[in-house]
Amino acid sequence: MNYEIHYSRLVGRAKGRSLQEYTEKHHIIPKCLGGSNLHNNLVALTAREHFVAHQLLCKMHPNNKKLVYALYMMTLSTSQTIRNNKEYGWIRQQYSENHHARGKPAHNKGISVSAITKTKMSVSKKLYWEEHPNMPAPNRGISHTDETKEKIKISIKNRHIIKVQCLHCRRIFDLGNFTNHCKSLE
Repeated sequence: MNYEIHYSRLVGRAKGRSLQEYTEKHHIIPKCLGGSNLHNNLVALTAREHFVAHQLLCKMHPNNKKLVYALYMMTLSTSQTIRNNKEYGWIRQQYSENHHARGKPAHNKGISVSAITKTKMSVSKKLYWEEHPNMPAPNRGISHTDETKEKIKISIKNRHIIKVQCLHCRRIFDLGNFTNHCKSLE
């Protein structure tokens, strides 16, 4: 059986369509084989198609450990049972519908949080900063003036220009690296 032909047919059929059902992004050329995250290397497949695509890739490249591992992770439900493509497709579909029915995406990014939870998170952060007043907090709502921003830019640029010699080991460092070196000597 020529797995490459079946794989290219599967990917080709998926390229020109748009599905309203649950889909998964698939790298046409897997990243472990030199593929990229560019748009022309990604295709939306149904969960069942995605499973079959990984089966075909494993048959095309049986010695590629990363492809085998990816397929293995898709098949795993418990340590005793292995899923097939129909079971995998059904499980992913149910998971997606369940999360969308509750107004949440099927992935971890952008999970909606209730107002009560947001309030609790805010109070928790405020308590943390009260308990740790000396802790540097880069994003605590402090905005710099334009003059301060320029000074910061200049100091960052100069950090790589200014050279410093260590008195202990006589090595020469950029100013930024030297401060880290001195900390390691303490």
